[in-house]
Amino acid sequence: EKGEAAIAEIQKIVPDASLDTIELDCASFASVRSFVEKYKAKYDTKLDVLLNNAGIAKVEDKRIDTEDGHELTWQTNVWSACLLSQLLLPTLADGATEEKPARIVFISSCTSTFLNVKIDLEDLESQNIAKKKYWSYPNTKCADWMISNALSKRLEKSSSLKGRVLSVCAHPGFSSTDMTSEFGKIQNALMGMPASQGCLSQVRVATDPSVPSGAFYGPNTPTKISLQHALSMFGLAGTNAEPELYGSPKPST
Repeated sequence: EKGEAAIAEIQKIVPDASLDTIELDCASFASVRSFVEKYKAKYDTKLDVLLNNAGIAKVEDKRIDTEDGHELTWQTNVWSACLLSQLLLPTLADGATEEKPARIVFISSCTSTFLNVKIDLEDLESQNIAKKKYWSYPNTKCADWMISNALSKRLEKSSSLKGRVLSVCAHPGFSSTDMTSEFGKIQNALMGMPASQGCLSQVRVATDPSVPSGAFYGPNTPTKISLQHALSMFGLAGTNAEPELYGSPKPST
């Protein structure tokens, strides 16, 4: 239903847009594999961009496991994106050239840069902190950033894929969406930006020929009354100059 509603909204602006939806539940590996089979059957070998945008911010007070035995937020935000990228990599590579490379886009978050976000290899799915509201979300978004960077390095070392398939990352800043609605309408309005603006960094890494593999882009915040600036004042997050291109992520210690 959401997909059909999105198509209707887009076609109001671009009536001739050719759009389609295929059901995909990133909380289920079986659904990911089913999606890939349906996509390949329908579109053969054509795919220019895979944008891994599915994500949830855990708000329950207890850990929730999926049918595959993984923590819900980690599987939805990270593991299914990895599986989907792996299964569609041959399709992305088919027809891609160095002049017109295909792209895998991982979506991170400004929360991934919080100074207290750590990837604990002994507690990879944040089991010890998953009981805290929102807390596993920043860790998953940090993982998306790190995986995107690691994938870009592997692709660069591949003689058949180097320059033909890129791995890039983006975050939408603090954007006012249904995911941030629990902050309240006033806080959302003051601290967030419209989703139509927050998505521009994702559009850029997916389409801009000048964006290199391994890059991580995010929007510059248009207002000084924002979550990013508030966190900077308290030393919890850094500020980034235009165009907000980060260096290589490293595991927290």
